Amino acid sequence: LVGLLRRSGPQEGREAATALYELCKLPENRRRRVVREGAVPALADFAVAGSARAVEVLGLLARCWEGWQELCRVPGVVSVLTGAAGSGNARAIE
Repeated sequence: LVGLLRRSGPQEGREAATALYELCKLPENRRRRVVREGAVPALADFAVAGSARAVEVLGLLARCWEGWQELCRVPGVVSVLTGAAGSGNARAIE
């Protein structure tokens, strides 16, 4: 799924982000595994491209310590998240 986020078009990226979202709704160990697979930078890039779903997944990943640490390593993460919130998309603002 992370590979799809990195190397696919917008539709495939949305589908991959949705699948990651569903996985990350489950217990915390799933979130840690998603973080270890390198999802945070890929999701941040997808969020910059305007994906509200990517922002939602980043929010779920930030709930575990590993996800929070990885999110803090993303260059410009604050501008990514504020840009998403400023887009007016209700899903991203949440």
